[in-house]
Amino acid sequence: MNIGVPKEIKSAENRVAATPAGVKAFIDHGHRVFVEKGAGIGSGFRDEEYVKAGARILENPEDIWGEADMIIKVKEPIGPEFDRMRPGQILFTYLHLAADRELTQKLLECKIVGVAYETVQLDDGSLPLVRYLHGRGCLPDLSRTGHDMEKPLLHTHAPQNISHHRPLIGIFKHALFL
Repeated sequence: MNIGVPKEIKSAENRVAATPAGVKAFIDHGHRVFVEKGAGIGSGFRDEEYVKAGARILENPEDIWGEADMIIKVKEPIGPEFDRMRPGQILFTYLHLAADRELTQKLLECKIVGVAYETVQLDDGSLPLVRYLHGRGCLPDLSRTGHDMEKPLLHTHAPQNISHHRPLIGIFKHALFL
């Protein structure tokens, strides 16, 4: 799968949807990752770190959205991002659809497959992505364990026990212990 990580364009949003270690986890499982130039700067990640992890840096958001089967973002899409969407494209981000009828309608019109972070729920009813993202600079690093997620973001290594044949959602399940 081609995964795109665009730079956030919402005012005052500096987070990025994937760390370099998270990109490496996707790459290690056979996916291709495209990161928009400068997307990680607000969270303290340089383009060179993404390249070292295996990502390809693309210059503009149109290329990211054009190459990706799945877009991962931090915030809901706004303005020009709607024109970049393709039918069937997966969008994994905060969506807040209950509070935004216009956004819901636009996503339906674009025929997007939307997965909202705020709806990912564990068997105990907890919302791990909501809890984790509160006050963090980026999404959970896909190479980290649940225990490690409670620690500050430091150098991490991808786990060795993930099967290379596990589907994409399996990577998320492993990372979040779903």
